[in-house]
Amino acid sequence: MKSFRWFPALAGGFLAGFAIYMLISMLAGTPQSWAFFAGWILCGWWAGVGQRHAWGRIWLTLCIASFAMPVASLVLGAHATSSAVNSATSSAEQAGAIIGGAIGTTTLAGFMAFIGFFLGIIFAILAYFGLRTPRHSPAE
Repeated sequence: MKSFRWFPALAGGFLAGFAIYMLISMLAGTPQSWAFFAGWILCGWWAGVGQRHAWGRIWLTLCIASFAMPVASLVLGAHATSSAVNSATSSAEQAGAIIGGAIGTTTLAGFMAFIGFFLGIIFAILAYFGLRTPRHSPAE
């Protein structure tokens, strides 16, 4: 029977579960607490059975989640804007909600793109070194 790596499964699964929770909550527009536990269990199990590639799998999951943050923030901004427009009573309030939503969504997406890009690059580098197979020297 293969061994299971518990530390990457618990610690790395927690980090990946939190990233998945943030993405799903942004896509849904409301907090989705089930996503945290589902991500923790699924990513933790996937990392735990990965043996020496366990942390590489966690970094890969975090890399994908980081690069998906700008798209999720666009969906969150569109959801918030549509809620504001639907609750407006006059056409002037609707126009203000649309303009404010466009400014807010653009700002949020730009910030998340900046943060997501740099975190994604860092996690991609970590995933590369965590998933690659070491080369053996000819003397071995």
